Amino acid sequence: MTDDLRPALTGISVDLPGGGDLDRLWTAASTPLNGDLDFTRQKTAALERVVDDALSRARLDHDPDSPPTVLLCTQAAIPDTGTSPFFQGPPAGGLDTRLGRLPVMALSHACATGGFAIDLASSLIRADPGRPVVVAGASLPDPGETLSMEAVGALTGDRVRPFDRRRSGIAIGRGAAALSLEAVSSARARRAPVRAVIGGSAVRAARGKTDTDQACARSVIDEALAGARTVDAVCAHATGTVVGDRAEFEVLRSYAADHRRDGLPVYSVKGAVGHLLHTSALVGAAHAVLALERSAIPATEGCDEPFANDPHLRVTTAEEQRPLRRLLVNAFGFGGNYASFTVERPDLLENP
Repeated sequence: MTDDLRPALTGISVDLPGGGDLDRLWTAASTPLNGDLDFTRQKTAALERVVDDALSRARLDHDPDSPPTVLLCTQAAIPDTGTSPFFQGPPAGGLDTRLGRLPVMALSHACATGGFAIDLASSLIRADPGRPVVVAGASLPDPGETLSMEAVGALTGDRVRPFDRRRSGIAIGRGAAALSLEAVSSARARRAPVRAVIGGSAVRAARGKTDTDQACARSVIDEALAGARTVDAVCAHATGTVVGDRAEFEVLRSYAADHRRDGLPVYSVKGAVGHLLHTSALVGAAHAVLALERSAIPATEGCDEPFANDPHLRVTTAEEQRPLRRLLVNAFGFGGNYASFTVERPDLLENP
């Protein structure tokens, strides 16, 4: 892929309990998760808010010839939802935004959906560089989602502790996120603000798998980083489960060992903001942009005692200040869904 066709992140919007300002994400990711999350918006309203905000931040004006494609990270549609304030699948009729009503394309790959959407956005941008793509999602769990997580024993009754010896499960987060992406050439032509660039991305679906398929997970990491000279840190999928966290750690450890890395930093934000399910990778991408801009790798909130001590891979337990050029973001989902992508500083286009 030529540099001009790489997806530029020109608009980012994250709405979390306590406020919708993007800087709130950095603060929230360093604060213990509050079990009584105050976020009462309905999903459609939450989606419209972040999509509209991302478009505004991207300085996108109405263009009837090239309206943005909207990719919605959501669960599969289920009929007969009745009068529930939550919807299953995409909202009927699209989303109302500053550019008018926009139709949506729904994707559903469990908790890897955000990564699949970013990978698809990259393909769409290569095929039609003049058309922006907005990737969005909202997590406001309904009773069905909560019961399904309880049924597989995924929920914790304790604090969320990614990569910690005492980890015991996830907590479902609440919030919404949207990313506005377009070709670097398009962003430059209209002098749009480029916050970061999506470098490599890869997705795989290992059908029928319930436990982590480490070979499949490793393959998407390798492919996402194939064109990169190095990676400075990893924003892991790690949700706080006993099996999933260890499997992801082992995959990342093998990558770091094979590439002779010494203490590659890895962190997770889910001990602070919870697991936003289909939307989680979008929050990971937004947080990676903030890390690049602040030259800081955050602590893994909830991880006081990392379960492994390895010379090649190191879980962060305190914020670290250092220059950053490229971060890897993982999004792994139940049922064999795996996605990885890199978030890079814009100046790497000139100085790789």
